[in-house]
Amino acid sequence: MHIPQEDLQDKLEATATDSVGLIDTETMTIGLKRYSKDAAKKKGSRKHTEDELYHIIGGAGRITVGDEVYSVTSGDLVYIEQGESHDIIEIHDELTVLKILTDKSAFN
Repeated sequence: MHIPQEDLQDKLEATATDSVGLIDTETMTIGLKRYSKDAAKKKGSRKHTEDELYHIIGGAGRITVGDEVYSVTSGDLVYIEQGESHDIIEIHDELTVLKILTDKSAFN
């Protein structure tokens, strides 16, 4: 499967929600999510049972992972280990994130 970058944004624009699923297999889930400035106030800290990778494809903001705070902008990658607390705490511009969740145990 190949999805050109310009098609990613088109897929998100074509949906009535702020997210769209792209790939969902037994070992991996990939989706595109758009966060408005207000989303940082509503999201709250969370944990997942899978490892997670954020690829920031648009906008800028700040994300916490555990005790660390990262300023992020387009092109950045953020790795969140399984069970690690994380949150989007500030959004400077609308933030668009390609989210990849994977279960390492499925590869053993």
